[in-house]
Amino acid sequence: MARTFRICSTSDTHGHVFPVDYDADRPKDCGLLNIAHDVHALAAQPGPDGKPIPTIALDAGDTLQGTPYSQLFVAGDASAADREATAGLPHPIAAAFNAVGYRYVTLGNHDFNYGYDVIARYLDALDAECLCANVRDLKGRLPIRRYAFLDLPNGIRLGLTGLVTDWVNVWESPRNLEYLAVTDTYAAAEEMNEFLKSRCDVSICIYHGGYERDVRTGEPQSDTTENRAWQIAHDLDFDVLISGHQHISMPGAVINGTATVQTCATATEFAELIVTLEDDGSVHATSRLVPVGAEHDAEPYATLLPYEERTQRWLTEPVGRMTRDIPSDPLLDVAMHGSELAALFNETQREATGTRVAASSISGIGMETGFPATVTHGAVSRAYSFANTLAVLAAPKSAIKAALERCAEYFDLDADGRPEISERFLKPKVEHYNYDYWAGLSYTFDLTRPLGDRVTALTYSDGTPLPDDEPIEVCVNSYRASGTGGYEMLAACPTVRTVERSMQDLIIEFLQRHDPWTPAIDGGPTIVY
Repeated sequence: MARTFRICSTSDTHGHVFPVDYDADRPKDCGLLNIAHDVHALAAQPGPDGKPIPTIALDAGDTLQGTPYSQLFVAGDASAADREATAGLPHPIAAAFNAVGYRYVTLGNHDFNYGYDVIARYLDALDAECLCANVRDLKGRLPIRRYAFLDLPNGIRLGLTGLVTDWVNVWESPRNLEYLAVTDTYAAAEEMNEFLKSRCDVSICIYHGGYERDVRTGEPQSDTTENRAWQIAHDLDFDVLISGHQHISMPGAVINGTATVQTCATATEFAELIVTLEDDGSVHATSRLVPVGAEHDAEPYATLLPYEERTQRWLTEPVGRMTRDIPSDPLLDVAMHGSELAALFNETQREATGTRVAASSISGIGMETGFPATVTHGAVSRAYSFANTLAVLAAPKSAIKAALERCAEYFDLDADGRPEISERFLKPKVEHYNYDYWAGLSYTFDLTRPLGDRVTALTYSDGTPLPDDEPIEVCVNSYRASGTGGYEMLAACPTVRTVERSMQDLIIEFLQRHDPWTPAIDGGPTIVY
């Protein structure tokens, strides 16, 4: 007789515990506490025989970073008063994961953002087992396993492993990887696949990484090894692959016999997979994405509420002023004509490093382009939601031009010859944050020219030419310095110096030194089409 079980999976919950939209500052049907209610309700439903079918909950990482809540009480930015008010409470994220009842989790790249000790505190408080076959703990104290076996009540034996994209090594500061070694993702996947397949009835891989090919057609969508879910599913023998990292809603596909799903970010949905083991040993699955509902249980909501109350208080605290609001204009408009918000980031970077030229992007929650005249902690967190530090690169003119050519790829021309945002930056994942705004330079993009040959003019913003034979200092954030997003030419530039402080802190300090700040743009593009 065929036997079945259920998987409820999430990924990229990014610190969303309470049903709150921090961007819109209002309640929202989301968060781990609401997911806990929904998963328990689903698991209690009777199956075909009138009894609930076995259910396990899995998560594919990027858990600890992403909200003001986690910034304060996981990263450690809370004030002494806030720490005292929440002393003795359970771990702010692990307690919510425990409420869901996750059985196994893996780590995501952003879970390394705060270093070894923060990971240790999370895993120590977690009921779930952490599986990550390509992460080695050089101190030997973290409860991370390479694989696990689980025998379900109906006799099905599961074999599970976890993986994280090895691009952690590209993005993460070496200080945050101290005592940790992240090894080749695919090599670990191959090893675990070979080990598990003869030792279990159903093999499951939980992978913090996305699809490098279209899951329906197999068409390539990336030429890097950041995402390898399609290759893992296609080339190996896992029965189920839980994917993450790209923040896309993918309700289910079968790639060469492997069933795979991915949920979007911020705990707004979870995946339900019904997996069937046939008498002949074959495995098949159906899957769907389930929107998170409006209900949550009384606990641990009440226990964790002091964290959220302190977070809401912190969000409204003023930290600086500007002479006026920065208007919220469409992304295409600001990309073509310049962004005063990106200009604020660039001025912060230039002042912090003493450079003449800087580049930054719009990468905050919702990709919002506006900013209020009365600046609060919440406004800064929404506008700049990552804990990036700064790097000063020695960049020759050729590398700067190549980086600008990458920016010029952001645009296509529509049927009427008007600029539009290219699907290169929209699919499979929305990547507006990979379009950079440059300060201190003036440059021209001719969109009628082929990709790679669109930059037709490049000078300093005062019109003086860049030197042809020697590099200049350029300030970018740590993410861009890694070369990610198509900026390999910047990763090839020597790093002259770094500023190992969060951009969020630097923005606040900049505004306090220039109170009130008048928004202005130095340099930027001229678009020809």
